[in-house]
Formats: sequence, structure tokens, C-alpha cells
Amino acid sequence: MRAGAVVKPAPAAAAARRAGAGAHAGARALAQAANGRLERLRRGGAGDAAEQELAAMRKLQRCSVCQERQKDAVITKCWHVFCYQCIDATHTARNRKCPGCGARFGMDDVQRFYYA
Repeated sequence: MRAGAVVKPAPAAAAARRAGAGAHAGARALAQAANGRLERLRRGGAGDAAEQELAAMRKLQRCSVCQERQKDAVITKCWHVFCYQCIDATHTARNRKCPGCGARFGMDDVQRFYYA
């Protein structure tokens, strides 16, 4: 690179994927974007539209298997995200297939994460 050249930073999620951080960085970038949008909605007081969007965002964070708990574990073979309890129950029942796509996985392929 020549001296004095300006380097434009890449979007956080794309840069993290290129760096090899995978779904963890992608999930972190999505969570940060969602948190920023949530704060803007809270400050703006947009009323009914804000409440609908907030409900939609909360639905995205809920586990698609049980619809009760927050997603907190990822299957690294296929990068699908569920709550740890549902993944553990699936594995314990000797099903050992992703509830989303059917890819086989072991508990070594499950990683916990949290929203910051």
C-alpha cells in the first residue's frame, strides 16, 4: 500500500467473517445493530409502530424450537442458533440432528454465546 493511502473500514460482520471469526462475530454484529435500533426506538417514542417492531425483534431472539427461551447456542456445523436447552434435549434424545436443517452434530459442535 502506498504512503498516505486512505483505507476504508469494512462493515463489522463482513470483516469478522473474513478474519475467520465466523458466526460469533456475525451474531455479535447483528445483536449490536439490533440494540442500536432498539435504543433509537425507545428514544423516539414512535408509539404503535415501535411496539410492533420491538415485538418482532424479540421474536427473532426466541428459540424457534421451544418459542420460550432466548437463543444462546450455535451449532457450528451449520451455524443455526437455538437455546442451549433445546440443543441439549435433541442431543440427549439421541436425535443428534439440527432442528433447522437436519445436519448431524455432536456436543463438540455446540458453542454457547450471549448478547452484549
